[in-house]
Amino acid sequence: MLGDRWPLPDERLEMLEEAVDVMRLLWKGGEQTHRGRHYLATPPDFEEAAAMVDEEDVAEATPHGPDPAPYLDQIREYADAGFTHVYMHQIGDNQDEFADFARRGLMPELA
Repeated sequence: MLGDRWPLPDERLEMLEEAVDVMRLLWKGGEQTHRGRHYLATPPDFEEAAAMVDEEDVAEATPHGPDPAPYLDQIREYADAGFTHVYMHQIGDNQDEFADFARRGLMPELA
């Protein structure tokens, strides 16, 4: 905690909804700009933020590769914490391959 003011619930909901709008905008690809009530995001902002993260940073925190074990371990951690639903998403173009991997290597272990 930094001692900053904690927004009231209705404002936190507005902030969440705007953040989702920003994510959806980014998923469109290309150069995007967002000027909202709570957030201002321009291409230089995104470039500056992206410069602080490299592939190794993401790889340390995100299961990847053909071995189902890291995926299953992380999913089980969420289940142990009380989550009842987990969303898996392939980052990249090979969505069909990941869906097949999940169907064969992950889903049978989670049923």
